[in-house]
Order: sequence, then structure tokens, then C-alpha cells
Amino acid sequence: MEVILLDDVLGLGEAGDIVRVKDGYGRNFLIPKGYAQLATRDGLNRIESIRRAGEVRRMKRVSEVKDKIAAVDGKTIAVPMKVGGETKIFGAVTSLLLSEKIKELFDLEIDRRYIALEEPIRYLGTYEVKLKGGTEIEATVTVEVVDESAQPGAVKEPPEHQEPAGREETPAERGETGTEAQSPAEGVEKAEAAREDEGSLIEEQLGA
Repeated sequence: MEVILLDDVLGLGEAGDIVRVKDGYGRNFLIPKGYAQLATRDGLNRIESIRRAGEVRRMKRVSEVKDKIAAVDGKTIAVPMKVGGETKIFGAVTSLLLSEKIKELFDLEIDRRYIALEEPIRYLGTYEVKLKGGTEIEATVTVEVVDESAQPGAVKEPPEHQEPAGREETPAERGETGTEAQSPAEGVEKAEAAREDEGSLIEEQLGA
């Protein structure tokens, strides 16, 4: 389908441009978001006014975003992600996610439209991503997509409980009760009684 862009769309065109897009992209995103309208006769007659309005909005946005883009130039953005297997991650790193990470790390709001990510990142690794605020404003950030389980503070499963090596179970732990379980004092008394019985037996044998 052909549409007239009502506002700048990164990677697609500027306000007033007539572009051909997939039907789903046009109907489900560009038109509902107000970024485009169908290329009707009425729209074609309004192209010049659309372009002028787009230029005004563009200059305002560039003025607002240029300092923010300059502030992150050369910065590194670490993006922890869950790994599905080897280097492939669950989901993807998108321009929206990078916009949120920039806000989190640097407290700067940079709209996703200024992040020139050609396609979502789906693998671990290091990537150079451009930020563009116009033909004369550009910055580069390093995006490091890392395994979130390898990050400091990652939650790990606790090891199973194990008894210290060489430790003997107490009678109570073995389930012994009554006469089977005895205190250390009782053990000493029984040992002494056994030695006395043994001494008496030896004396009897010698006297026989």
C-alpha cells in the first residue's frame, strides 16, 4: 500500500514523502500512530503543507535531542538478557529496549526513533549502534548484550543441604530412644562398672 508520511519515520522517510509499505505495517502501526495516511487525492493535494509542518516538528525535536545524543556518544550500554542456547538470547534487543536502558543508565530520554538499529539484536555480543538526530547530529554507542546469569548479583539456586564430612549422627538423629540413647555421664558410669566387674573376675580366678 502507498502512504503519505505525516511525520519523520527513521529508515522510511520524512514528513510529506510518499512511500510503499506492507499493508500490515501501514494499517497496524503507521496510520494508527498518526505517522502516515493513505495516499489519497486529498492527501496528495496537502503534501506541501504536510512537509512544512513536518519541518517545524523536526527542528523542534532536533533542538531538544541534540544535547542528549551528544551526552551518550562513546558510552557503553550493557544489556543483560536470558540466554536460550549457546549465544542466542530469549526475545531481542530492540530500539525501544535501548531507549529504556539509556533512561535507566544515564537518566536521558531519547526517543526510539533516534536509535538507528537496523534490526533487533538476537545474540550475545558487542554491537556499535548509531543515534541520529538529523543529518548533522550523530553519535555512536557500544551495546554489550551479555548473559544475565553471569552478572554480579545474579540469583543462584542454593546447594542442597549436606552434613559435614566425618560427622557422626547423634542417637536422637538415629532415632534411638529410652535405654538406647544415653548421656555422656551415663556412659562413663557404665564403663567404670564394667572395669570393676572385670577386676573382680580376675581376682576370683587368681584365688581359685
